[in-house]
Amino acid sequence: MVVHSKRCKVCNSSHRAEIERLLTEGWSTRRISKWLEETYGEKISRSSIQTHKKYHWNVSEEIKKRAAQKESEELFEQEVRK
Repeated sequence: MVVHSKRCKVCNSSHRAEIERLLTEGWSTRRISKWLEETYGEKISRSSIQTHKKYHWNVSEEIKKRAAQKESEELFEQEVRK
């Protein structure tokens, strides 16, 4: 189960999906924090991102979702090639 917090800056960010995607890709919390500020002018500290990662983000669920998405895309490509 994914937990959401009203006080968590990442949970409330309009860029949450991007932040979680970058975490999935192995980006450090420091790098994500810097990227957010440079790209969107959004200030979320690396420690806030770390807290979100630890308490609010379900990595297993995200991996399953991405695997299903990849499988769906592959099936689509196979159908297009037919």
